[in-house]
Amino acid sequence: MQRGYKQLGSVAANYLKGFTLAEVLVTFGVIGIVASMTLPTLIVRYKIHELRVRFQRTNSIVNSALKYTLNDLGLSDYSDMNLFNLPLGSQASIYEPVYKEYNEVFEKQFKGAKKLGRQEILDNLHHKNIGTHPLFTKTFWGEPASWGHMYATSGNLTPTYYLLPDGALIGQIDAWGSCYASCIIATVFFDTNGPYKGPNRYGYDFFYFDAGIGGQSIFSCGINDSNDNTCFYRYALRDQNPFNTSKSYWDNLYKPKSFFEK
Repeated sequence: MQRGYKQLGSVAANYLKGFTLAEVLVTFGVIGIVASMTLPTLIVRYKIHELRVRFQRTNSIVNSALKYTLNDLGLSDYSDMNLFNLPLGSQASIYEPVYKEYNEVFEKQFKGAKKLGRQEILDNLHHKNIGTHPLFTKTFWGEPASWGHMYATSGNLTPTYYLLPDGALIGQIDAWGSCYASCIIATVFFDTNGPYKGPNRYGYDFFYFDAGIGGQSIFSCGINDSNDNTCFYRYALRDQNPFNTSKSYWDNLYKPKSFFEK
């Protein structure tokens, strides 16, 4: 009987034998390799998910405020805010009082928001050591922007912004010159996660809503188009990549320019 117990004990000891140091190191090495291959993809997917959710939420707020403004002013469509056939040399005297009226109504939708001017934002950026250099704003491709300071208005009005409790920043209804300066198109700039959080990149967290002409955006999208800072709103809205319309907009963020030049 004792012999039988000894044999059982010997078998159990073999089963309970631990891993060698070499086996443990090999296992950790394999885990490390797999993690290094999958973790960057997971991080990018998380970033894209967060950007998309913030875009949808902020866009909903912008459209809700615009629709209220239209109803209050007796307008039926976003394009009704546009102005056409403006006489050269006197455009400002016509559109400025009109857009002032628009924004008096539009502003009422942001009672819980903090009202900021461009200089105040730039001063806060400097205070937070993010910097005020114009190249802190990035193009869709992540390249330094060359058209001016972050939050510099591209329209014709002095910029005013509304900082929401969730951190998003929405600009006033602005007057964008188009049609060889004979017409004004209504636009609204918004930053889905605010001025103090990146990537501060057009088509990622920076967007321009535009009222359009005939249901079409006034902004064009080309891989090397100079207007590629403003054209992405409608593509993001319908999840269609502007450089390859058969592909998803959001799923292809963070892809290099060379990916679309193939």
